[in-house]
Amino acid sequence: MLSLIDDLKTQIDKKKFLQKEHWSAIQEKLRIDWTYDSNAIEGTSLTRGETLFFLREGLTVEGKPLKDFLDARNHAEAIDWLYEVIKDNRSVSQRLIKEMNALLLSGVKYTLAINQSGQKVRKKLISENTKLCLIMFYKQMEPFIFIPIQFMWQMKWKSCADGLMKIL
Repeated sequence: MLSLIDDLKTQIDKKKFLQKEHWSAIQEKLRIDWTYDSNAIEGTSLTRGETLFFLREGLTVEGKPLKDFLDARNHAEAIDWLYEVIKDNRSVSQRLIKEMNALLLSGVKYTLAINQSGQKVRKKLISENTKLCLIMFYKQMEPFIFIPIQFMWQMKWKSCADGLMKIL
């Protein structure tokens, strides 16, 4: 399977240089289609045409949720970033994945979810900073894990306390 992928990539690379003027159009189409298809799977309200218009012109469509435009922008920027990652020959690592996750969620404060009753709800995203704060707190307080949440409030660790309350 991997050898087939390598063979196909070699064929694409050969043709890429023969028709250089077409390559940027192919990359742009891939960027728009990939962004639309990925966001459609996630339930975006944007059509393919609206996605194309937004990515090319930077203008939103009236009546559509801002989150859908943020998702489209973030996804397209992640594709551009991936080209840089490949060009720089960066290896896949936890840090790389976290960078991509941060890029994809940039500006997004919540996501739509379905609760136990089957109703659509807005679920607040927990940022990487909150997660890191919780890990630091846990490691420091592991011997005293049963200390009440009020302790965190008194120590002015409000964001940590908020994050821990969501988990508990």
